[in-house]
Amino acid sequence: MFLKGILGVDKTTSTFVVLGEFGRYPLEYFWWQQTLKYCDRLRESTPDRLLYCAYQTQLEMLSVLNDNQQCWLWNMQLWLDDQGIGVLYTNVMCVVASAHASYLESTYGEQARTRSNKLRTYQLMNTSCTTKSGYSYAHQSYLQAITNVQLKQSLSRFKCSNHHLKVECGRHAKPESVPKRNRVCRLCPLRTIEDEDHLLLVCLAHHDIRCKFGQKLGKQLTPCSLMPKLMHSANQKAITLYLVSCLDNKSVLVKPTR
Repeated sequence: MFLKGILGVDKTTSTFVVLGEFGRYPLEYFWWQQTLKYCDRLRESTPDRLLYCAYQTQLEMLSVLNDNQQCWLWNMQLWLDDQGIGVLYTNVMCVVASAHASYLESTYGEQARTRSNKLRTYQLMNTSCTTKSGYSYAHQSYLQAITNVQLKQSLSRFKCSNHHLKVECGRHAKPESVPKRNRVCRLCPLRTIEDEDHLLLVCLAHHDIRCKFGQKLGKQLTPCSLMPKLMHSANQKAITLYLVSCLDNKSVLVKPTR
Protein backbone atom coordinates (compact mmCIF):
# COMPACT_ATOMS: atom_id res chain seq x y z
CA MET A 1 0.00 0.00 0.00
CA PHE A 2 2.89 2.37 0.73
CA LEU A 3 4.37 1.99 -2.76
CA LYS A 4 0.94 2.35 -4.36
CA GLY A 5 0.52 5.61 -2.45
CA ILE A 6 3.81 6.93 -3.82
CA LEU A 7 2.69 6.13 -7.37
CA GLY A 8 -0.80 7.51 -6.77
CA VAL A 9 -2.49 4.40 -8.19
CA ASP A 10 -5.65 2.61 -7.08
CA LYS A 11 -5.56 0.03 -4.32
CA THR A 12 -6.63 -2.62 -6.80
CA THR A 13 -3.61 -2.04 -9.06
CA SER A 14 -1.59 -5.20 -9.68
CA THR A 15 1.12 -5.60 -7.06
CA PHE A 16 3.41 -7.10 -9.70
CA VAL A 17 3.19 -3.89 -11.74
CA VAL A 18 3.83 -1.65 -8.72
CA LEU A 19 6.85 -3.69 -7.64
CA GLY A 20 8.13 -3.51 -11.23
CA GLU A 21 8.18 0.31 -11.10
CA PHE A 22 10.47 0.18 -8.07
CA GLY A 23 12.50 -2.84 -9.18
CA ARG A 24 11.51 -4.68 -6.01
CA TYR A 25 10.58 -8.26 -5.26
CA PRO A 26 7.82 -9.58 -2.96
CA LEU A 27 8.80 -9.56 0.71
CA GLU A 28 8.70 -13.34 0.89
CA TYR A 29 11.97 -13.46 -1.03
CA PHE A 30 13.65 -11.39 1.68
CA TRP A 31 12.18 -13.68 4.33
CA TRP A 32 13.61 -16.75 2.61
CA GLN A 33 16.96 -15.04 2.22
CA GLN A 34 17.10 -14.44 5.97
CA THR A 35 15.96 -18.01 6.63
CA LEU A 36 18.73 -19.42 4.45
CA LYS A 37 21.32 -17.26 6.20
CA TYR A 38 20.09 -18.50 9.57
CA CYS A 39 20.22 -22.10 8.34
CA ASP A 40 23.83 -21.58 7.22
CA ARG A 41 24.67 -20.18 10.63
CA LEU A 42 23.25 -23.33 12.24
CA ARG A 43 25.20 -25.59 9.90
CA GLU A 44 28.48 -23.82 10.58
CA SER A 45 28.10 -23.77 14.37
CA THR A 46 30.38 -26.00 16.47
CA PRO A 47 29.07 -29.02 18.41
CA ASP A 48 29.49 -27.19 21.73
CA ARG A 49 26.96 -24.53 20.68
CA LEU A 50 23.26 -24.62 21.46
CA LEU A 51 22.58 -23.64 17.83
CA TYR A 52 24.26 -26.84 16.67
CA CYS A 53 22.01 -28.92 18.93
CA ALA A 54 18.95 -27.06 17.63
CA TYR A 55 19.94 -27.79 14.03
CA GLN A 56 20.52 -31.47 14.75
CA THR A 57 17.10 -31.63 16.36
CA GLN A 58 15.58 -30.12 13.22
CA LEU A 59 17.33 -32.74 11.08
CA GLU A 60 15.99 -35.53 13.29
CA MET A 61 12.47 -34.08 13.04
CA LEU A 62 12.82 -33.78 9.28
CA SER A 63 13.60 -37.49 8.98
CA VAL A 64 10.48 -38.65 10.83
CA LEU A 65 7.83 -36.03 10.05
CA ASN A 66 5.15 -36.43 7.39
CA ASP A 67 3.09 -33.91 5.43
CA ASN A 68 0.83 -33.28 8.41
CA GLN A 69 3.74 -32.66 10.80
CA GLN A 70 6.05 -29.92 9.62
CA CYS A 71 9.10 -28.07 10.94
CA TRP A 72 10.69 -24.92 9.53
CA LEU A 73 13.53 -26.88 7.91
CA TRP A 74 10.94 -28.99 6.09
CA ASN A 75 9.25 -25.83 4.77
CA MET A 76 12.61 -24.44 3.66
CA GLN A 77 13.40 -27.65 1.79
CA LEU A 78 10.03 -27.45 0.01
CA TRP A 79 10.75 -23.87 -1.08
CA LEU A 80 14.19 -24.82 -2.39
CA ASP A 81 12.65 -27.70 -4.33
CA ASP A 82 10.11 -25.30 -5.86
CA GLN A 83 13.01 -23.12 -7.03
CA GLY A 84 14.64 -26.16 -8.61
CA ILE A 85 17.66 -25.88 -6.32
CA GLY A 86 17.35 -28.49 -3.59
CA VAL A 87 19.15 -28.50 -0.25
CA LEU A 88 22.66 -28.84 -1.75
CA TYR A 89 23.18 -25.11 -2.33
CA THR A 90 26.56 -23.49 -1.70
CA ASN A 91 25.81 -19.77 -1.68
CA VAL A 92 22.75 -18.02 -0.27
CA MET A 93 22.92 -15.05 -2.66
CA CYS A 94 23.12 -17.40 -5.65
CA VAL A 95 19.95 -19.09 -4.42
CA VAL A 96 18.23 -15.72 -4.02
CA ALA A 97 19.37 -14.60 -7.49
CA SER A 98 17.99 -17.81 -8.99
CA ALA A 99 14.69 -17.28 -7.14
CA HIS A 100 14.51 -13.70 -8.44
CA ALA A 101 15.06 -14.92 -12.01
CA SER A 102 12.27 -17.48 -11.60
CA TYR A 103 9.98 -14.75 -10.25
CA LEU A 104 10.64 -12.48 -13.23
CA GLU A 105 10.03 -15.26 -15.71
CA SER A 106 6.81 -16.41 -14.02
CA THR A 107 5.55 -12.82 -13.64
CA TYR A 108 6.68 -11.12 -16.86
CA GLY A 109 7.57 -14.05 -19.08
CA GLU A 110 5.75 -15.08 -22.25
CA GLN A 111 3.25 -17.35 -20.50
CA ALA A 112 2.37 -14.64 -17.96
CA ARG A 113 1.80 -12.09 -20.75
CA THR A 114 -0.52 -14.56 -22.46
CA ARG A 115 -2.62 -14.81 -19.29
CA SER A 116 -2.75 -11.09 -18.51
CA ASN A 117 -3.41 -8.18 -20.88
CA LYS A 118 -2.27 -5.70 -18.23
CA LEU A 119 1.12 -7.35 -17.85
CA ARG A 120 1.49 -7.40 -21.63
CA THR A 121 0.70 -3.68 -21.81
CA TYR A 122 3.00 -2.87 -18.89
CA GLN A 123 5.90 -4.74 -20.39
CA LEU A 124 5.32 -3.00 -23.71
CA MET A 125 6.01 0.32 -21.98
CA ASN A 126 8.60 -0.96 -19.54
CA THR A 127 11.44 -2.82 -21.22
CA SER A 128 13.24 -3.22 -17.89
CA CYS A 129 10.82 -6.06 -17.13
CA THR A 130 11.64 -7.96 -20.31
CA THR A 131 13.07 -11.28 -19.22
CA LYS A 132 16.02 -13.02 -20.87
CA SER A 133 16.81 -9.93 -22.90
CA GLY A 134 19.64 -8.08 -21.24
CA TYR A 135 17.42 -5.45 -19.65
CA SER A 136 17.69 -5.08 -15.90
CA TYR A 137 14.80 -5.21 -13.45
CA ALA A 138 15.39 -1.86 -11.80
CA HIS A 139 13.97 1.22 -10.13
CA GLN A 140 12.43 3.39 -12.87
CA SER A 141 14.48 6.51 -13.59
CA TYR A 142 11.53 8.88 -13.91
CA LEU A 143 10.77 8.47 -10.19
CA GLN A 144 13.88 10.57 -9.51
CA ALA A 145 14.04 12.58 -12.73
CA ILE A 146 10.58 14.13 -12.29
CA THR A 147 10.35 16.16 -9.09
CA ASN A 148 6.75 17.39 -9.52
CA VAL A 149 4.60 14.86 -7.64
CA GLN A 150 1.49 15.35 -9.77
CA LEU A 151 3.40 14.88 -13.02
CA LYS A 152 5.21 11.85 -11.65
CA GLN A 153 1.97 10.22 -10.52
CA SER A 154 0.32 10.96 -13.87
CA LEU A 155 3.02 8.94 -15.63
CA SER A 156 2.83 6.20 -12.98
CA ARG A 157 -0.92 5.83 -13.37
CA PHE A 158 -0.60 5.68 -17.14
CA LYS A 159 2.07 2.97 -17.01
CA CYS A 160 0.07 0.98 -14.45
CA SER A 161 -3.17 1.18 -16.54
CA ASN A 162 -4.86 3.51 -14.03
CA HIS A 163 -6.38 5.67 -16.75
CA HIS A 164 -9.69 6.26 -18.54
CA LEU A 165 -8.82 5.03 -22.01
CA LYS A 166 -11.42 2.79 -23.60
CA VAL A 167 -9.12 -0.22 -23.53
CA GLU A 168 -9.22 -0.08 -19.73
CA CYS A 169 -12.70 1.35 -19.06
CA GLY A 170 -14.28 -1.22 -21.36
CA ARG A 171 -12.76 -4.00 -19.28
CA HIS A 172 -14.64 -2.80 -16.20
CA ALA A 173 -17.90 -1.76 -17.88
CA LYS A 174 -21.18 -2.83 -16.27
CA PRO A 175 -23.20 -5.01 -16.48
CA GLU A 176 -20.57 -6.75 -18.64
CA SER A 177 -17.24 -5.84 -20.14
CA VAL A 178 -17.01 -4.46 -23.67
CA PRO A 179 -15.23 -6.75 -26.15
CA LYS A 180 -11.77 -5.37 -26.83
CA ARG A 181 -12.44 -4.88 -30.54
CA ASN A 182 -15.28 -2.48 -29.62
CA ARG A 183 -13.23 -0.28 -27.27
CA VAL A 184 -12.58 2.22 -30.04
CA CYS A 185 -11.59 5.87 -29.82
CA ARG A 186 -14.49 8.30 -30.21
CA LEU A 187 -12.28 11.30 -30.91
CA CYS A 188 -10.89 10.47 -34.33
CA PRO A 189 -12.18 8.79 -37.52
CA LEU A 190 -9.68 5.93 -37.46
CA ARG A 191 -12.01 3.77 -35.35
CA THR A 192 -9.17 1.85 -33.78
CA ILE A 193 -8.85 0.63 -30.20
CA GLU A 194 -8.16 3.48 -27.81
CA ASP A 195 -5.11 2.16 -26.00
CA GLU A 196 -1.84 3.69 -24.84
CA ASP A 197 -0.23 3.51 -28.28
CA HIS A 198 -3.23 5.14 -29.92
CA LEU A 199 -3.36 8.03 -27.46
CA LEU A 200 0.30 9.00 -27.69
CA LEU A 201 1.31 8.06 -31.22
CA VAL A 202 -1.73 7.80 -33.49
CA CYS A 203 -4.90 9.64 -32.40
CA LEU A 204 -5.68 12.49 -34.79
CA ALA A 205 -7.42 14.47 -32.05
CA HIS A 206 -4.04 15.14 -30.45
CA HIS A 207 -2.20 15.96 -33.67
CA ASP A 208 -1.55 19.60 -32.73
CA ILE A 209 -0.18 18.61 -29.32
CA ARG A 210 2.01 16.00 -30.98
CA CYS A 211 3.43 18.61 -33.33
CA LYS A 212 4.14 20.95 -30.43
CA PHE A 213 6.06 18.37 -28.42
CA GLY A 214 7.63 16.87 -31.53
CA GLN A 215 10.22 19.64 -31.42
CA LYS A 216 11.45 18.30 -28.08
CA LEU A 217 10.95 14.59 -28.68
CA GLY A 218 11.74 14.42 -32.39
CA LYS A 219 11.18 11.13 -34.22
CA GLN A 220 9.93 9.48 -31.03
CA LEU A 221 6.43 10.89 -31.71
CA THR A 222 5.71 9.34 -35.10
CA PRO A 223 3.09 6.61 -35.72
CA CYS A 224 5.96 4.21 -36.39
CA SER A 225 7.59 4.89 -33.02
CA LEU A 226 7.97 2.11 -30.48
CA MET A 227 6.33 2.62 -27.09
CA PRO A 228 9.35 1.39 -25.06
CA LYS A 229 11.62 3.85 -26.83
CA LEU A 230 9.17 6.67 -26.19
CA MET A 231 8.59 5.85 -22.51
CA HIS A 232 12.33 5.55 -21.87
CA SER A 233 13.24 8.79 -23.57
CA ALA A 234 16.01 10.77 -21.94
CA ASN A 235 13.60 13.69 -21.58
CA GLN A 236 11.21 12.11 -19.08
CA LYS A 237 9.65 15.42 -18.11
CA ALA A 238 8.76 16.24 -21.72
CA ILE A 239 7.18 12.81 -22.16
CA THR A 240 5.08 13.33 -19.04
CA LEU A 241 3.99 16.84 -20.05
CA TYR A 242 3.01 15.49 -23.45
CA LEU A 243 1.02 12.67 -21.83
CA VAL A 244 -0.79 15.04 -19.47
CA SER A 245 -1.60 17.39 -22.37
CA CYS A 246 -3.14 14.52 -24.35
CA LEU A 247 -5.18 13.34 -21.38
CA ASP A 248 -6.39 16.87 -20.64
CA ASN A 249 -7.33 17.33 -24.30
CA LYS A 250 -9.24 14.05 -24.23
CA SER A 251 -11.18 15.19 -21.14
CA VAL A 252 -12.19 18.40 -22.91
CA LEU A 253 -13.22 16.71 -26.15
CA VAL A 254 -15.15 13.77 -24.73
CA LYS A 255 -18.74 14.73 -24.03
CA PRO A 256 -20.17 13.05 -20.93
CA THR A 257 -22.77 10.44 -21.76
CA ARG A 258 -26.13 10.57 -20.00
